Amino acid sequence: MHFAKHVFHNPMYPAVDIEVTRGCTHNKCAFCTMYQEEPFRVTPIEIFQEDLKELALYYPKVTKMQWLGGNPFALSADKLKERAALCYQQFPELQHIGMFSCITDIMTKTDAELRELRALNIELFIGQESGDDWTLNFVNKGFTSADILEQSARLDAAGFTYGATFLGGLAPIEHSEDHAIHTAEVFNKLHPAWVGTGSLALFPGSQMSKWRDEGKFVPLTELELMKELRLFLSILNIPCALTAHHSSALSIMGPFPKNKVQMLAKLDYAIEHYDEYADEMNWHRTHITHM
Repeated sequence: MHFAKHVFHNPMYPAVDIEVTRGCTHNKCAFCTMYQEEPFRVTPIEIFQEDLKELALYYPKVTKMQWLGGNPFALSADKLKERAALCYQQFPELQHIGMFSCITDIMTKTDAELRELRALNIELFIGQESGDDWTLNFVNKGFTSADILEQSARLDAAGFTYGATFLGGLAPIEHSEDHAIHTAEVFNKLHPAWVGTGSLALFPGSQMSKWRDEGKFVPLTELELMKELRLFLSILNIPCALTAHHSSALSIMGPFPKNKVQMLAKLDYAIEHYDEYADEMNWHRTHITHM
C-alpha cells in the first residue's frame, strides 16, 4: 500500500483506507498544519489499482471505504467516477465511499455531475469549521457562509450524505458568540447526516500559533470553549448524529436533538464545576499531538 508520511483518517467513519490524493488544494487555513509539508498531488491511477488489489488480499469483503487525502473531492467528476468504478469492480460488496471535501470542491461540479457522483454512494466529510463570515475570513477558509448554504443546497438536491464541522475556539473571545450563533444558524439550514465538533489546538508552524506567540491572538480557555459549544448546541436544532473530535476536552456525542437536554446539562455541570476539572482539561489541551 502507498501512503503519505502523515495519514489523516476520519475516525467517525469506520472503513478501510486507500490513498487517492495527498495534501490539500487550499492548504492556507490559519489554524492548520496537516499538509504543510505535503503538496497536493493525485495518486497515479496505476498505483491506485495496485493498492486496490493489495487491499483485496486482506479485506475481500469491503463494504465501506475511505479515500484518503486532504480533499479527494477536488478531483474532476470524471476522475472520481473512474476511481469509484475501479473500487466497485474490485469489491462487489462495496456500498459506500467516504472522503473529505472543501466547499470549493463542490463548486467545480455541475448539478448533473453531483447526481452522478451521488449515484456511486460517495459521502462527504466537509470542514466548514464556521458559519460566521468574520471568522471564516479571519482563519482564511477561502469561502463564505453564503457559499456554504449554496453548495450544501446543491448536495441536498443531489441526495448526498454529508457531514458538517464546527471548530470551537477559532475566533477570539470578542467574536466567540458570533462564531457559535452564526454557525448554528447556518447549519440549521443544512441537512447533514452528522455534525462534528472539535476545539482549536495550536501546533507549531500554524499561522495562528505565530499570532499567539506575537500576542496577536489569545486562545479561548477551556471554560470559554465549553460556553461557546453550549451556545452553539443551544441554537442547533437539526436532526443529526453529533460527534466529538479528540481535540475536545469534554466529549459530547449522540443522537441530536434527541439527547440535546442531556448534552446541555452535561455542559452546564462541567461549566459550573470547572474548577474541579480545569487542570485535567488544560493538560489535555497541551498534550494533543496531532489532528
